[in-house]
Amino acid sequence: MNNLLNIKTPTENEAKSLKSDYGLDNHGISSLRMSFWNLPTESLYEEIAFRGEARITRLGPVVAFTGKHTARSASDKYIVKEPSTEEHIWWGQYNKPFSPEKFDGLYNRLLGYLQGRDLFVQDCFVGADAEYQMPVRIISEKAWHALFARNMFILPKTNEDYRRHVPDFTIVAVPSFKAIPQIDGTGSETFIILNFARRVCIIGNTAYAGEIKKSVFTIMNYLMPLQGVMSMHSSANIGKDGKSAIFFGLSGTGKTTLSADPKRSLIGDDEHGWSDEGVFNYEGGCYAKVIRLSESAEPEIHATTKMFGTILENVVFDPVTRMIDLDDESVTENTRASYPLDYIKNAVPEKKGGHPKNIILLTCDASGVMPPIAKLSADQAIYQFISGYTSKIAGIHRKRAVYRRTHLVGAVQQAVQSGEIRRTLQPASRISSGAGSFCPGLFCRRGCRIPDAGANHIRKGVARSFRQKHVHTPEDKRGLQKTCPGLHNSGGPILQGDPTDRRYRVGDVHNPELRPPRLHHRQYRLCGGDKEIGLYDHELSDAAPGCHVYA
Repeated sequence: MNNLLNIKTPTENEAKSLKSDYGLDNHGISSLRMSFWNLPTESLYEEIAFRGEARITRLGPVVAFTGKHTARSASDKYIVKEPSTEEHIWWGQYNKPFSPEKFDGLYNRLLGYLQGRDLFVQDCFVGADAEYQMPVRIISEKAWHALFARNMFILPKTNEDYRRHVPDFTIVAVPSFKAIPQIDGTGSETFIILNFARRVCIIGNTAYAGEIKKSVFTIMNYLMPLQGVMSMHSSANIGKDGKSAIFFGLSGTGKTTLSADPKRSLIGDDEHGWSDEGVFNYEGGCYAKVIRLSESAEPEIHATTKMFGTILENVVFDPVTRMIDLDDESVTENTRASYPLDYIKNAVPEKKGGHPKNIILLTCDASGVMPPIAKLSADQAIYQFISGYTSKIAGIHRKRAVYRRTHLVGAVQQAVQSGEIRRTLQPASRISSGAGSFCPGLFCRRGCRIPDAGANHIRKGVARSFRQKHVHTPEDKRGLQKTCPGLHNSGGPILQGDPTDRRYRVGDVHNPELRPPRLHHRQYRLCGGDKEIGLYDHELSDAAPGCHVYA
């Protein structure tokens, strides 16, 4: 905020009460009007309201609108290419190199822009495992971004911890600052640039809070494999028997939905590390999609939309009654809720668990290429993990391809090539690839959620399915499950071409050797709610040997 009239804000008297000895001058930031250090949630609410950044809705959540950017700008993300990282990053379309000289020029201009303005600082940690925990600092122009950081990351416990906090990495988010592409070498006025040599990430011209979260995840994706930790875009939970489960999947495939099981304890919903000791959450909060969120299907997540401290991003509300409408997609389908993990009643306080007994690979498959559930070998699991197959859906990117490769840093590439990941996966007794078309508990095309009963059916089905009878063919003995609890055979041929029936023709994948199997003339429907959504069953006779879910 550019407070030109130098108006005193509600929390100025307490602005430096939790200030770190490692000041902003270490980042080159100086001549500010005011810096607000580690304000608690209640103080941030006062600043948010005073500055008009967001609105307070019924029962306490704040609703913030992010402007033209309602999703991540993947095409505007860069990594500074310098000697310490040059050999460890898979450079290309997704990891785009940026010149150190261009970065220095852009950063210096950003520092000049910040002079005379107000900034909010939140000192946090990333990584629940103390051995791999990293101190970070989030410096933001918006008070609600400071609240977002407070919700999403792990907080220091004492005033002394705040005073002694020295960040290993710093995120500077200034939505009102724009790049000049002709000068800075960016593709647009929007930029997200990481510099591992200077241990700083700068974000400009976007208020979408997910850029802060995913920038920190990108940092961990680079650093953790170099320390022997597998960095995972996944959710995780743990049963009463102490056995944990991992749900891999791109955004929008059902990680949050499926991991929020009332009968199991939640470790985390999105970003984790897998070390020699087990699984641990990187974060201290959740960032859940809430479009058409159902209270009956996902009561734990739905309850957070009525809690003080929750940030509802781009959620429509009535300005008179302050009632929110989770079904309204007029702003975006990518509506989000940010809340601390302890808002989920059965969350694991330590945010850690042992080695997983179950690994589930999720995908949104609107083309009907995959069966509903299939048990995979270690080789098949590795192929699915690296290929990252998913359909185009309304989601968190401004652009999304049908095939999203997992662009691994060098350490993970070496682990795949050496067989290290294969050895890790061997002890896992159940490896499933979720979801043919509109599989229960996942997001289908156009962002439509499955009826309420679906999530529970698929949780129970995955948990018990591989102890039940499987259908095998002479060509394959790897255990495609032909039925799933909550599904019944409706009979009749598969229809083609009518999107209103949500039954789509199956096409070949890009690689002809991995062509999907013929579609068997049998359809399964999910029972529950007031809709029925088709699920496809597959024959296996045409499947190519070694194909991850087709054989």
